[in-house]
Amino acid sequence: PLLSELGDDRELRNQALARARAWLAHPVPTELPLLDSILQTAAAQGDTTLATEYLTQMESTKNGRHTAVLFGALHAFPDLTLLEAALARSIPDRIDLPNLMPILLRVMATPALRETLVKKLFAHREALLAAGKKDKGKAARQEQFDRVAQLFALRCDAEGKALATRFAGNEFDPTPILVSITGCMAFAEATQESATEALTKSPLPGTQN
Repeated sequence: PLLSELGDDRELRNQALARARAWLAHPVPTELPLLDSILQTAAAQGDTTLATEYLTQMESTKNGRHTAVLFGALHAFPDLTLLEAALARSIPDRIDLPNLMPILLRVMATPALRETLVKKLFAHREALLAAGKKDKGKAARQEQFDRVAQLFALRCDAEGKALATRFAGNEFDPTPILVSITGCMAFAEATQESATEALTKSPLPGTQN
């Protein structure tokens, strides 16, 4: 977060904690990058009471942007079970927000959280596809699908291809993302083979003549 980049300053972190709690008490409209930075900097202290306040606010707010920012802030807590709890309770439907996709990508890359995220994506499929720029209709749904497909592509395996196909249903053409996943799988396999060949051909330390 922006505030954290200024250094490990206890006073600064305490200010972030105070501002976070002030916003939680009165969640007024705030510039998202600033709010995101304040909430994540406060979360870095690992205060479990604050985490509970984040979860409560995330569930109660009707502002999709606030849901996304709070979800992202929960990822900043050292305790991974907090983010797992956030996933179990809710998932932001505003995945078009720039600050959220990197967090969801990190969640998908975390084995302990991956299954929960996948279940939530399918359970909230229609809400996810309908969110964002609703006035653009089909084009907006395609944009949302492409974002979710990025999460499945991160798996870089057959399961990722199956998930992308299921999520596409009869509404979207999953071919581009399937081609991407196939390419990723081929690269990973080739890289593994190259590494194996290199190790096989290279003499072990101490065995050279």
